[in-house]
Amino acid sequence: MTEELEPNSVTLVGLFTACGELSEYRLGQEIHCYCLRHGFLESQPHIGTSLIGFYSRFGLKYARDVFDSMTMRSTACWNAIMCELLKTGDVSEALDIFSHMLEELVAPDSVTLIAVLQSCAESENSVLGKQVHQLAIKMGYASDEFVGNALIDLYGKCGDPRASFIVFEKMLTKDLASWNAMISAYKNCKLYDRALDLFWRMKVEDVDENTITIAATSYVCAQSGDFDKRSDLVEFYDGVLYSHSGLVEKGVQLFESMNSDYNINTCNYSLRVLVDLLARSGNIDEAIDLVNSLPVNPDSSIWRALLSSCKVLSDIELARAVTEKLIELEPQNIGNYILPSNIYAAVGSWEDVQKLRARIEELGLKKDPGNSWLFIRDELQSFTAGNKSGPASDQA
Repeated sequence: MTEELEPNSVTLVGLFTACGELSEYRLGQEIHCYCLRHGFLESQPHIGTSLIGFYSRFGLKYARDVFDSMTMRSTACWNAIMCELLKTGDVSEALDIFSHMLEELVAPDSVTLIAVLQSCAESENSVLGKQVHQLAIKMGYASDEFVGNALIDLYGKCGDPRASFIVFEKMLTKDLASWNAMISAYKNCKLYDRALDLFWRMKVEDVDENTITIAATSYVCAQSGDFDKRSDLVEFYDGVLYSHSGLVEKGVQLFESMNSDYNINTCNYSLRVLVDLLARSGNIDEAIDLVNSLPVNPDSSIWRALLSSCKVLSDIELARAVTEKLIELEPQNIGNYILPSNIYAAVGSWEDVQKLRARIEELGLKKDPGNSWLFIRDELQSFTAGNKSGPASDQA
């Protein structure tokens, strides 16, 4: 910096952001000292927000020390420290900050209210949550869709789906997050049929779902006692996921969301779909990594999904490895020998075909006369000639 060209608040905010992203702690401290010497924190309080964000990169204690040392703290500064506390899961401290904010007569804004409502939801503090709701009404923030979404989430996590629905219905503008929050509120309160009804209402109103919607309704679908509603939803998603290869990224996001947000980490149907999407789109390494990284041992249906992709991709080496896994899991299932044998035959690997036939004979396994084996959506199905009573005969 030269004497002729001094930085302004925009410059300083950008510098703190860059220092945080590059982990330049010392340089950030020097810029902080420069701000103190030239009175920027008093004349430009919003710089304090970026300062809190910078120090939080190196530990919340540093950010809190900076916040406590500020002589002038804007609403944005209070919001910043509350949000940083929430990121680390320190809900009680975030609520304590909100209490001090009110004591100092600092007016909260919509961001403040959302942060506090999130804290109340995480701690299931419905008493304070209702008080904040009343405050939002008095301050004119009740119509804010983001505040509304936070209220729906609050009441859902506190076991009051009726209050969630009242907020939902009163909202002048509903975005996708509003629908997801309401579906999740019903899910949390185990009102699975209502969640499914709301999903179909969402489709009637022409609102497109995202991965959060799919994750929540997939869970609800598994829990619902209404067979027709469950079947309708499974059919809907089955068609969506298999209709376009471009949905690979969406499938990956869905799986991650189901694990991180909804703890659905043993859903074989979802895993089969994702493995198939990855492998068929050429992301075979990612599919293998996914299978190998599962917290539980994948069952035969997962390995068969991978084997199905080997057939499409003519990947003989992977087919051999997957076949061994399948035989290890189900050595008496003759389908686990016939399916890879067909893959080997298709690429002319007759030596592999002979090896499998030898193992079949060694184990004394026999293929029923007139029986055929087919993959239908990665499920192994057996068909007997002339028999139309099988569970998958309609699909065939």
